[in-house]
Parts: sequence; structure tokens; C-alpha cells
Amino acid sequence: MRKRRNALVATFAGLLVAVIGVIVAPSAWAAPNAKANDNPGYLQVYDNNVENLPTASLSQCPGDWQDLVYYMRLQPYKPDVYLVQQVSNAKQLSTLTKFLSKQLGETYKGVIAEASPKKMGSPCGAKKAYQTNAIVYRAARLDLKKHDVWQVRAENAKGECVANSQARTKTVKGLFYDKVAKKNVTIASAHWATGKSGGPACATGNAKTLASKFPAGGYGASLYIVGGDFNYGYRGSAGDWHPWYKSMNGSLDGRHNFRDVVYADCQAGSGSVKSCLKGNWTIGNGSRIDFLFAKRGNGTMPKVTAAHTITFNQGDDADKKLTGGDRTDRDYSQHRAIRARIHY
Repeated sequence: MRKRRNALVATFAGLLVAVIGVIVAPSAWAAPNAKANDNPGYLQVYDNNVENLPTASLSQCPGDWQDLVYYMRLQPYKPDVYLVQQVSNAKQLSTLTKFLSKQLGETYKGVIAEASPKKMGSPCGAKKAYQTNAIVYRAARLDLKKHDVWQVRAENAKGECVANSQARTKTVKGLFYDKVAKKNVTIASAHWATGKSGGPACATGNAKTLASKFPAGGYGASLYIVGGDFNYGYRGSAGDWHPWYKSMNGSLDGRHNFRDVVYADCQAGSGSVKSCLKGNWTIGNGSRIDFLFAKRGNGTMPKVTAAHTITFNQGDDADKKLTGGDRTDRDYSQHRAIRARIHY
């Protein structure tokens, strides 16, 4: 009788724990909603200046960087590629890839421009004094074959465009083999110099270098993708297309013939392209300085679908849905992210 009573007590306790677990366990520990993209026709790509993964407790420039990952979980497909700018170092990149892997249920890896960048001045304090760029990729789909790094140019005191000295302005490029599509793809993450650092005067030259770097040195591929914080907008002072942007955008007959995924989405809509682009701002002052470009290896522009600029509210909503709460006064970054499906 005692054994039976003990068994009943144990059974009841087990049921109680199970019920409590259903009530209080955050759904962030449940299976991810997003599926692996096994379509050989396209890659699911994200781009964001992650601002050194800001947390709510920071006294300067706080944020809630996990919101964007929660947003990714609620989309139809997990990212195959996540281009990030302004990560602190290899250790912080590891923090990001481990969190992605845990939340999305499979392995993510990264390749970084500089594992241990030199310290620089930052208006956001010591937390953001180390900055570099990286490519994060889904290991089940992409294999890294090799990578390269180069420094972008900025204007010096003599008005010359010379190699910039900041670690954060090193572009990282990787040649990957897509195991699903059975094709090579070359991918880059870029962060250009600000106006204070002499970047705008050299933007057109940097665009030319970027375009030429894709096939150079054995990096020729079926598809070229680059995302980044270019620190300069698409509009000139007179409201026209700025020369650097026009040279990149094949839809504007730009000689480098890349597809701007957001421009393509705006062009496919029914309203004004320029109004749509303005609505897709990426930085707090209403400017669009973050871009995601793509081109086929044969020089033509690829098809892009499901392009979107991810709002901060969408990040907040995803956090609430998956964890039950969110710091709505904290955004996932100071930059809004871009996503798109880029077709071969």
C-alpha cells in the first residue's frame, strides 16, 4: 500500500511539474519555427550593423540585440547568410553564432575580417571601441572554401583617397560552396568610412574596387552578394542619385550592375520608388545607408524576392511572442536590418 501511495504521489508530482512547465517555460526553448531553406534556387540573406550586440544594461547606446534573432525564428526560413558589421572581435562573433545556433536549432559559423581589432574612439564608450565585420553562414548549406580581406579608402588631408586605417572599414570576402544548389557563391560584408573619416569623397572608387574584387583572385562564382553599412546614402545633395550608388545599381544602368534588393522591391510596387526608398530608412535620422546588393557571375542582375527592411517593432514583437516579454524601449540596433531571398 505504501509503495502504491508513493507511486501515486510521484505520478502526481510529475504531472504537476509538466503542467507548471507548460505554463511558465518560455517558448524560446521550444523548437524553432523557421525551417531550413533547402530550395536550390535561392539563398535567404540578412544584413545588419549589429552595433557590438547592444544590451539593455549599457549606460551608453543600449539595445536588445537578441530581438532580431527572435524575428528570424518566426520567418518561413532560417538565414543561410547573415552579414554583420561592427562586431567587437572573434569572441563576440562566437557569442552571436552560438546564440543563432541554439535558437535556430542548427550550426552557424562565421568568418571575421580581423579577429582582434585595434581600439578606436567611439561615441558609445568602451563597449564599442573595437569594431570589425563578419560573414555568418548556415553550415549545413554552405562550406567556406577561402576568404580574403581588404581595406577601403578614405580621403586624407591632401584630398587623396588612401587606405583607411580603421579596423572597422576592412571588408571580408568569402568563397562558399552551396551544397544544395551545387554552386559557388562569393559573399562580402562591408563597412565604409564615415563622413568625418573622409569616406564620402572616395565612395565611387570604393564601389569600383568592391565590384572588381568579387571575381579577382579565384573568387569567381555563380552569384555575388555584398551587404553592409556604407555610411553614405543613395541620394546626392541635389536630390538625384549619388554617383557611387548609381554606379552599383543596375536598375539605374549602373556599370557595376548589382541588384539593390530594396530598390527592386520598391520598383515592383505600385507607388513612387523614391518614396518607398525613403520609407525603407535604416538609420535613426531617416537615412538609408545600409544596403544589400547582388549580381550573378555572368554579370546580369539576379531575381530577388521577399525583400524587407525589418522594423524595430517587429523585433520587439518577436521577443514578446517567444519569451513572453521585451524591453520595448530598446531596439536590436541603431540600424534597421535588411532581408531578402537572392536567387541564382
